[in-house]
Amino acid sequence: MRLGWLMVVTVMAIGSASAAVIGIWTSASVPKRAGHADPQQLARLLRRNGFSVRLLSTADLSSPETLSPEKFALVILPYGAHFPTEAVDNFRRYLKAGGRFVSLGGYTFDETRDMGHGAGGRWEWEKVAHEKVQVEFSRNRIRIVVPDDVPVDWHRVRVFVPLRVDWRYLLTGKVRTDGIRDGYGAYLAADYYDANGNRITFQQTQILRRTDGWRELGVVLRIPENAATVAINAIVHGHGAAEFTDFSVKPVVNARWGDARDWMHLDPEQFAIFDPSFRIDGATVLERGAGRETRDEVVLGMKEPMKGYAAVGLIGSNNPVNPQAWARLVPVSVARDKFGRYLGPAFSVVHHFAGPYAGSTWAFCGMESHDLTKFPKFRQVLAQVIRRMLHGVYLHSLRPSFWTYRKGETASVSVKVRNDGVAPQTVTVRMEVAPMPEPLGMDKPVAIGEKTVTLSPREQMTVMMQWRIPQNAAPLYAVRAWLGGSLALPKTASASTPLDEIWSGFCVWDESLLRNATPIAWRNNALCEWDESKKTWQPKLWL
Repeated sequence: MRLGWLMVVTVMAIGSASAAVIGIWTSASVPKRAGHADPQQLARLLRRNGFSVRLLSTADLSSPETLSPEKFALVILPYGAHFPTEAVDNFRRYLKAGGRFVSLGGYTFDETRDMGHGAGGRWEWEKVAHEKVQVEFSRNRIRIVVPDDVPVDWHRVRVFVPLRVDWRYLLTGKVRTDGIRDGYGAYLAADYYDANGNRITFQQTQILRRTDGWRELGVVLRIPENAATVAINAIVHGHGAAEFTDFSVKPVVNARWGDARDWMHLDPEQFAIFDPSFRIDGATVLERGAGRETRDEVVLGMKEPMKGYAAVGLIGSNNPVNPQAWARLVPVSVARDKFGRYLGPAFSVVHHFAGPYAGSTWAFCGMESHDLTKFPKFRQVLAQVIRRMLHGVYLHSLRPSFWTYRKGETASVSVKVRNDGVAPQTVTVRMEVAPMPEPLGMDKPVAIGEKTVTLSPREQMTVMMQWRIPQNAAPLYAVRAWLGGSLALPKTASASTPLDEIWSGFCVWDESLLRNATPIAWRNNALCEWDESKKTWQPKLWL
């Protein structure tokens, strides 16, 4: 099923999308990686497609006077995981004000350690321990030995690092010990001091008394507002020896790291795209679309497998009890392996209609092994996605008033249409329902209405339509809302191709269906359905 995201090439009514300026970050200091795009080639590509382009330095990204949605409608980040730490604050301001970005080549905002606060330079450690405690320094390794005749205490070495108030940082390191006796063990910690040198509070990693080789330690640091200085400590509590190495303090910008407590606690301002556990290594084909039941046009295919992260993201408040939807994620292309198996989305767009980044649209691709902008069809997809982002009209929050109706009742279905583009837009919202006699099997859809609306930039409207449930209703109905407007489509698109579409559904209460439902049972560690024709239980889900 081809998404309307990829069907749009030019704006008919006005040229505002092409007139908007696109910024491309360029930096000679970023180490080159296989998946990184060339800013100069990107600039030439976009200019050929009618866009106005300007290259941005790291200083430009960091400057509120330079980077704003009024001056740059969209920014392209071509260097995968790399992003300058000194630009984080201003880039957040830019996105909160309605800015947009496209990132290519890796796990965005993941690598900032060599570009800013608390990450660079040589650390000057000092001993804070009993005089008999032995401390050895060698390159990036520290060895602490606490003899048995020394009182048990928090014997440590520490270093003061320049960290920013109200930021989150990831403190990591490794420890190795044959055993700590008479105390808690070995660990890392951060102490926070006020302007008078008084310790306000502290944070620490897990504590280990014995390891089998090197073990990694880590904790997310939250710098208090009244902290004047921060000390990083390597600590041994008890008797014995421990070695520490590979110390690192890097800003937490994306959502790879959080506070692992009763759930993974994230700050709402963390850039929550990608998932460190969801990779799509082994992909050989990228297709347009969302990877539903049908195959779509191949964007690129290759014999050499690709590697990278699936283009997924957090679309809400991350509250496990009462989560609120803040965004809608639209897969632009999906990855399959050489056997045709679906691996996950490879290139996606996320629209923020609520939350701290309301009004901002992000597009991201996490492929690390190949520069996809070298492939002609992907270049076409990229240009189309950028134009759609600038156009900015999309649907979200399609839902019926109830999830179950009875025959003869009237179903009310609503959808929100929002304009996060650069100009006013007039669009038509259409809705239809399709009976589903069985799961995933849809009959011919029935139109239930349409409405034309005009939206100013940053405006949102709710469109509601009604449909009376017939007496011969199917047990399930799919609901589809789709968007039409004053845009020219490619020659390959049909006249009915939507600019955007979104799906939902509802159930119809049917007593006979409930009485005649397929029996299920737990047999031999599997969830089984009863097969009447074979008179046996058929496994459907194993544990």
